Amino acid sequence: MQCVNSLLQWWHGKNLPLRYIFPPDENLPKDFFKLIRLYFRTWVIHPLKRRLAKYYLLILQSFFNLKVIAITGSSGKTTTKDMLQSILSREGETVSSYLNIDSTFNIPATILKCNPSTKYLILEMGVEYRGDMSFYRWLVNPDIAIITNIYQTHTLYFGNEEGVLEEKSGIVKGLGENAVVVLNSENKPSQKIIEKSKAKIIWFGKNGAFEAINLKLSFEGSHFILKSINQKIEINIPLTGKHFVENALAASTAASTLNISFATIKAGLEKLIPQKQRMTVKTLKNGAVLLDDTYNNNPSAALATFFAANEIRGTKKLILVYGDMKELGNSEIQDHLDIGKAIENLGVDFAILVGPLSIYTRKSLKKTQNLRVETAQEVLPILKSQVTKNSLILIKGARSLKLEEVVNKLK
Repeated sequence: MQCVNSLLQWWHGKNLPLRYIFPPDENLPKDFFKLIRLYFRTWVIHPLKRRLAKYYLLILQSFFNLKVIAITGSSGKTTTKDMLQSILSREGETVSSYLNIDSTFNIPATILKCNPSTKYLILEMGVEYRGDMSFYRWLVNPDIAIITNIYQTHTLYFGNEEGVLEEKSGIVKGLGENAVVVLNSENKPSQKIIEKSKAKIIWFGKNGAFEAINLKLSFEGSHFILKSINQKIEINIPLTGKHFVENALAASTAASTLNISFATIKAGLEKLIPQKQRMTVKTLKNGAVLLDDTYNNNPSAALATFFAANEIRGTKKLILVYGDMKELGNSEIQDHLDIGKAIENLGVDFAILVGPLSIYTRKSLKKTQNLRVETAQEVLPILKSQVTKNSLILIKGARSLKLEEVVNKLK
């Protein structure tokens, strides 16, 4: 039996988590023919596609000088990828990861979108299970690896922040001296990554190769001065928040290692078309302003969103709709208690807490007026009773809670 498992592991890809080889029971269709089709895709189509992508990429890198940039981190991966795509596409044909597809399937599919004239390939490497990153690195040997940050996310599977660090830092293992690793100088766990790679390390953030100074936030976006060792330039990105500025610094740092000019970096960042549900600003008919940040949620992302909302609220009444954070494992109770304290310190005028774990968030609210509900369907009547023309509504939560449905119903 061990021999069979080893053979299957070899065929499917080095260190591919077993759930991708043996789909969980809850994912198995009851129909016999659909079940056969699922296993044919899982055991034949996908393994063949992975091997084809792996060796095709080697050819493109070896003979056509394709530059590969891999991005991981606890938050900001997709935004950093989009920013880098916007910058590099001004210099040559650029291919980047599809949106909202598991990286295990997304990476091979994205590689196979390339052709010999493709100049840059940007791959988002999201990890959820142990072994994910090792599998990605079996597929891809990047020229540049970006780690946006390391925070307490997916600890249901990785145990704690150290487990997250160990898995995500796998992106730099085995990189040669000619490769580049881009790290966040303001993220303490990232400091531990230096010893894991022989590649050249370049930092972004405070005292890094690129940093942002004179940051100003508004409903239109974030204005700052992009500063390197010998240059400065004003930048306006169409996303509101310091965390998005950090993503811009990561993208700028990576672009500079590819000899992209400041002017091109500026144009790429300022012409970025933001993804929906990432601090998307919407003005309602009664004059209230809505901030839609319902794409994802974790402790660090929540705090960054709170800071941004507080910076731009002015005299507006701040109404918060906050959904549970998922996949936090043993720390989920404490994390929700801590978020409650952050909400209290934020000075929210009214909070609607959504989900079963919000009972812990609510425990930390001593002065903030609030109500707790179990589902997104219960939010809208409460919210409408609180909104005035001078309101700023921040809706923050993971997609699993479907808070975007509340956003869609607000007019």
